[in-house]
Amino acid sequence: MFQRLFLGSACVLVALAGCGGGVTGSDGGPGSDSGPLVDTGVPPVDTGVPPVDSGPMMDSGTTNGCELGNTYPTLAFALVGQMPALPVGIALAPGRDDFFVVLRRGQVVIVNPTTGVVGATFLDVSSRLGGTPTGMGEWGLLGIAFHPDYVTNGLVYVAYTAAAAGAYEDRVAVAMRATADSATFGSDIFTIPDPASNHNGGQLGFGPDDGYLYYSVGDGGIQYDPMLHGQDHNEALGKIHRFRVGPGIATYEVPADNPFVGGGGLPTIWAYGLRNAWRFSWDRRTHDMYIADVGQDAWEEIDFVPAGMGAGYNFGWSYCEGTHDLCDPSTGACNPNYAGGCASLSGAHAPLTEYTHAGGLMHTGGNASVTGGYVYRGAAIPALRGAYVYADEQTSYFAALRNCSGAPVTPTLLTGLSDADCQNPTTFGEDRAGELFVACYADRSIYRIIAP
Repeated sequence: MFQRLFLGSACVLVALAGCGGGVTGSDGGPGSDSGPLVDTGVPPVDTGVPPVDSGPMMDSGTTNGCELGNTYPTLAFALVGQMPALPVGIALAPGRDDFFVVLRRGQVVIVNPTTGVVGATFLDVSSRLGGTPTGMGEWGLLGIAFHPDYVTNGLVYVAYTAAAAGAYEDRVAVAMRATADSATFGSDIFTIPDPASNHNGGQLGFGPDDGYLYYSVGDGGIQYDPMLHGQDHNEALGKIHRFRVGPGIATYEVPADNPFVGGGGLPTIWAYGLRNAWRFSWDRRTHDMYIADVGQDAWEEIDFVPAGMGAGYNFGWSYCEGTHDLCDPSTGACNPNYAGGCASLSGAHAPLTEYTHAGGLMHTGGNASVTGGYVYRGAAIPALRGAYVYADEQTSYFAALRNCSGAPVTPTLLTGLSDADCQNPTTFGEDRAGELFVACYADRSIYRIIAP
């Protein structure tokens, strides 16, 4: 997702998802990365029980937004603030209105979503990364998720990819709140050997219905997934894993309804057939899940999981790229590892929608890397209600769709969101009221999406 590097003849994600040219430079905001962020202030002492979190505010409207059809308002960006290094995740903690912003180089910083002021460093894992990711490198600290009972138990989980002994490892770790504005690293609880530095996924999130921890990881980063990681049930790469975590659980427990608990694959796997899920989210009203999976050479896709479903879903990679057989566009030949292509897969779940690198909806050409967003459930932009908003990291174009029963899913290019403001969107976020935010690679800034 930020751009693709060429590994031999392979066009693969480097920075988190993207492909093509146009973004260069080192991590660390304008100028060079001077090293880990130093917290110059003393975080306030947590002297008592944090305020009780009443949960995210629900959609203030009385409808799902489907009555609006395929129409969307003109939108704009409002600058929130510039981050000290590349932001790749925006999360909320129960009991707090602040943003917890994930910086790829290894810190989680607390940001006021109204003023953009960067406050305390909540957590610093830079010493565990095996180096400092710079430029368009894709590894580093990638995700954070707070336990649903964080207010009382103080547990928080992070995902990161570390350089280790000439290779890489994708890791999930647990930390513990030390003060109101800081946490202490605990231990790694789940580790995957990874042959390359890219296609790491690296997102964490707690399911709104089951309370389990979900973790997306990419296929390992090699062009065309020649070892078929995406379809191998005994391989951890190219999957979404699901764990039971919490107080009294040192690492994790496997939910009894994970699809391979009884055999046939790794018990932590929840869904498979993903190249590099960047990012997934749940609709806070319906609890449906949306997954943006970055493509190889020709197609980007949005996958959909209805609430209460998903265990054992196969999203097709690497037999399929979107709804298409995985083939080399330069030669027109399909890779012999994937004889039979999409037609050979049983039980595959086709994407909700897809778009081509060649042009069409998202741009006249140059698309390369989808950045997944959220279904809008805020109150400030009524005409956007129920729309899943996402972007292409390479072209910086934004689009929306409504997924309504009995109606075709028709993605639409959003107007007013200028790529001159947000160049190369890396991740989306939402505040407690359901308003949408986006972080951008070029200037390391976070913007609020508004109706002008």
